[in-house]
Amino acid sequence: MDALTPCFTPDPDITGLGVRINLYASSLIFAVLPETPLTLPLIDVCRANASMSGFALLVTAIVRTAQHKLTLYHAIFVLHMLFFLGIGLFPIGQYKPTSMRKLWTQLVALCIAFMFQGWAVYIWAHAPEFGAEALVDSADVVRCNASIRYIFVFVPVSATALWLRILWMIVLSLEVLGLLVHLLLLLSIFVARRTAQIEAHPIQHHASRFRPSQIPLILSYIYAIIMLELYIVRNEKFQASPDNPPETWSFGQILNLAMIANSSNEVVHFLLAYTPSLSSRSGCEGEGAAELNGLASGHSS
Repeated sequence: MDALTPCFTPDPDITGLGVRINLYASSLIFAVLPETPLTLPLIDVCRANASMSGFALLVTAIVRTAQHKLTLYHAIFVLHMLFFLGIGLFPIGQYKPTSMRKLWTQLVALCIAFMFQGWAVYIWAHAPEFGAEALVDSADVVRCNASIRYIFVFVPVSATALWLRILWMIVLSLEVLGLLVHLLLLLSIFVARRTAQIEAHPIQHHASRFRPSQIPLILSYIYAIIMLELYIVRNEKFQASPDNPPETWSFGQILNLAMIANSSNEVVHFLLAYTPSLSSRSGCEGEGAAELNGLASGHSS
């Protein structure tokens, strides 16, 4: 196989520009917003949009993997994006805080985390031969996968390098261990409370927010976006073909772009809610004019 021969067919529903714009925009909006009681509703919507897009991308990748239609290139793209930009299902409704709701929220988050961790471990464990059926030439899967460039701290390396796979496996194993410990603690606390019949004290809607410092969060998102774009650029020669351009505007890309409208609409509502409206100004002016006319008529009489 020549070095410039395309190894795989691009999948715009996974790495397309529309998908990337949706995730980048939603994540950055969530990152730059300061956390205050006024901005919490907007933060919830932006976080829900970004995490839901990530969850949909993860489910798509897992299904494609089960169907043997996902290449190592696309799998690493999804893995890298979700690892840095986040994933989850978060409620945005103003519901009554209860211990069962808290437990359900934690269990859903843990289930999604285990889905991601299990799929990611499978990817790196089978990286050299992963996605053979999805390649242009399945017989040359080892050489093709080895030619994929992974961007490690701005340095391109082979995606199947043994040290890179071991590093990822260690990181993922530590995260799985942390998730198991968190699950055990969560269940033990819940059982202890139910046994003692202790109800959790109600908390304000903004009291349970745990966000990292704004600067590190923004920098981590920017770094992840740069790494992903470099990853795409470095591997373009292995996927582009004259009759199958990588940036075909597919249904999935258009749907992802349409999802940005939700966050954009919330931003507009937020700005309008805390900006003096034209109607209130005109009403004040009308009342002032009426008072002046009343004073003028009184003097004339």
